Amino acid sequence: MGFLSKPQSAPCQTFAQLVFDKNLCGGRIAQFSQSRSDKVAVMAIYFLTRFDKVETLNIMLNALQNHFPNLRGACGVSYWRCVFAFCLSSLTAGMSAEAGPSDDLTNSLEIIRTVGPEGRGNAEAAAAWKKVAESDASAIVPTLAAMDGANDFALNWLRPAIDTLADRAQKNGGALPLPDLGTFLLDTRNSPRARRLSLDLLAKADPGTADKLLAGMLNDPSLEIRYDAVQKVIDLAESSTNNNKTGAAVLYHQALTSARDIGQIESVSKSLEELGQAVDLLTLFGFLTDWKVVGPFDNTEMKGFEAAYPPEQGIDLAATYDGKAKKVKWQNVAVTNKYGLIDLNQVCGKLKGVAAYGMADFYSEQSQPAEVRLGCATAWKVWLNGKLLFSRDEYHYDSS
Repeated sequence: MGFLSKPQSAPCQTFAQLVFDKNLCGGRIAQFSQSRSDKVAVMAIYFLTRFDKVETLNIMLNALQNHFPNLRGACGVSYWRCVFAFCLSSLTAGMSAEAGPSDDLTNSLEIIRTVGPEGRGNAEAAAAWKKVAESDASAIVPTLAAMDGANDFALNWLRPAIDTLADRAQKNGGALPLPDLGTFLLDTRNSPRARRLSLDLLAKADPGTADKLLAGMLNDPSLEIRYDAVQKVIDLAESSTNNNKTGAAVLYHQALTSARDIGQIESVSKSLEELGQAVDLLTLFGFLTDWKVVGPFDNTEMKGFEAAYPPEQGIDLAATYDGKAKKVKWQNVAVTNKYGLIDLNQVCGKLKGVAAYGMADFYSEQSQPAEVRLGCATAWKVWLNGKLLFSRDEYHYDSS
């Protein structure tokens, strides 16, 4: 049995989103506090390089200089003057690359994406891979982009190609396309695996900048990137525990709010409890705890997924239905598990080949975006207000 997650407050709008608006004025930058200036600066480095006009770049940097006048670089001069020099050089150096990948590279990547099981397309992919791997460093980002939607067989070809391109560029003293890698990384629409690879490449070429970028990725949709960002905060908290327990507790709370890895959640919860801090995961993660559950219905030979049993035709909490072995009716289930889990064995008995339905009410005072999260090892469907949102006909899968 899974759960619906209550809507969380929207995260602060990122500087990356603001900077895409070329009509941005310095006043709107005031939404960010001085304490976030370092994060803003790092994001500015990568996004300002994407502006196509030096005039726009200069306007933006002047606005940032006015809002963060005391931010200094390691050399003691204005940080924003250093940023301007970096962005200007990147802007002019990247103009020749704006045309995008060549047709030959694009075709080769498409051939690789067509590989399948039992060696299907391997011969063509091998020839295409050689062409990709012999390209210069400008082919790295298009190859990363080709990972989006690619099957596992294609990924096994694309990842080594990226490694080969990056290794050769660095061995030959060439530079990786850092601004393009940064832009690719910060675009959350790209493949999570590809974004993680772009972060790894950035970390090898510019560890300091990659580390600062990671600090702003606590809520990243890529679970791998989020894991690293959360771990960074956990490490800071651990190093502060002996000298500043209050500060450590605050950092642990920040890590726990963003953590999605069970190991990290357990570790941080234990650390907080050792510091005398109460941990309520049910409330923190917004699990729905009051459910109505009915079952078991017949799922012999997995036929229950396609079957539309009476609860799908209309909710009547007073009704009695024909179940798999006997009459069944809705039962109240109060969740006590800290991760919001419901043990269907308590409702259905220890039977195999069964299906069940769960219903929970949740009221929103206004129309707003919300996330629906479900953890289930077998097939499932999710409805909202009577509308089927999504489903998965797969069994014995670790999570969904």
